[in-house]
Amino acid sequence: MNTDTPILLTDEQSAAAFHVSKRKFHELQSEPWMPRPVALGPRLLRWSRTELEAAVARMPRQTERTEPAELARARIDRIKDGAT
Repeated sequence: MNTDTPILLTDEQSAAAFHVSKRKFHELQSEPWMPRPVALGPRLLRWSRTELEAAVARMPRQTERTEPAELARARIDRIKDGAT
């Protein structure tokens, strides 16, 4: 067992593992594929490293690049006007 990597991670460590901000990590907690934290006390929450790793496999994948409707409309209008 590797003693350098903790089994339970703080929210800062978990966010760093996902390469996102702590705020974004907390936003991700509402996603159905994200694991729930382990409660070690009323205000002491930790996330299981192995559960976070497994959550990556359950993350939705982007199937195609989507373009916001406003950008698509503007692009179509430019094409219609003959601009490139």
